[in-house]
Amino acid sequence: MQARVRSEPIEVRELQAGEIGGDFLDQFVRHQAVGLVYRGEKGNMRIEPAPFIDDWAPEERRMISAGMREAVSRGGYALGLFLHGKLAGFALLEAECIGDENEYALLKEFHVDSRYRGRGFGKRLFAECVARGRRMKAEKLYISSHSAIESVGFYLGRGCRSASWVYSPLREEEPFDCPLEYQLGGLEDASLGETGIPVVE
Repeated sequence: MQARVRSEPIEVRELQAGEIGGDFLDQFVRHQAVGLVYRGEKGNMRIEPAPFIDDWAPEERRMISAGMREAVSRGGYALGLFLHGKLAGFALLEAECIGDENEYALLKEFHVDSRYRGRGFGKRLFAECVARGRRMKAEKLYISSHSAIESVGFYLGRGCRSASWVYSPLREEEPFDCPLEYQLGGLEDASLGETGIPVVE
């Protein structure tokens, strides 16, 4: 007799501005132990060691929460992924598209609590972001990814590639991030093709 696989009791839903208070991220565990990172520009990407611990200070948590609240009030999409009613992941798409022809929906925030990574929650949350990007009539998602190989690897696994256009304000804010894009077309989304980023052996 085949065992029945019990599904995780998760919920992904859009958040209203009033739900994103100053304490919204107080219990969220951002912790990431970084070892190897990507450095360089498109066409000249390389992998380098850069060990450090990435986490958020209380002030940064409140700044992110305030930014999300403001973005939602302007018409952006804030998504929360909840496990047993507790926040396990969240994402934010800004209201206004960017790019020379406004072809990109900007995925400004995308995080899964470190206690829940590796369980497919990020894939579920990313799929919801793709759906919202299509609702915005954008051609692509723009992602300024953390340069850790695990973070970039997650996006490559979803079908992302090096961005053909770079959003200067985010580049200046986070110069070591990797600019990526995701085509919001049809079935071709699943084709990884040539990413422009070296594969980690």
